[in-house]
Amino acid sequence: MTRIKFIKVLLTLMVVSATGSTLLSEDSTTPSLRMIGSRVTIDGQALRGHFSVTQRPFSFVYIYSPEYGAFIISGKAFPGSTEAGQFDGSRLHFQIAGISVEIESRTPLLDVDTTQPVWVTFDPSYRHTARSVAVGYGSTEEAVNESLHKLQRAAQ
Repeated sequence: MTRIKFIKVLLTLMVVSATGSTLLSEDSTTPSLRMIGSRVTIDGQALRGHFSVTQRPFSFVYIYSPEYGAFIISGKAFPGSTEAGQFDGSRLHFQIAGISVEIESRTPLLDVDTTQPVWVTFDPSYRHTARSVAVGYGSTEEAVNESLHKLQRAAQ
């Protein structure tokens, strides 16, 4: 995904949030997310650090790596996203732009017993000041978008 398209996705998420619309349904079928003591591996290389995220209901998570850029992840399609892999028990794996990403958690990631698709956008040019993996999330599109913008402003 080009930088311009990635920024358009972020702006779309802001507009949808500001107007009170939703891109993802948050009904009783939306699972909860629990990434406990999770480790990120990109192209077979384990990144430094572990992280934990709990979100109910699951909407968006972003993962930033200084070596690769930013990934925005959801369990449902959103503007600019690609169905790129799946949640499978305690493992999330996907491929986008020729990059293979895996997240391994100490616990099952979703509170459902079936595999679920994962939808992803990726910006390899996204940068901020973190020297290791940074993870953020939000129950609204605006929360994730604002987190990414704050991190990027801090890097400027």
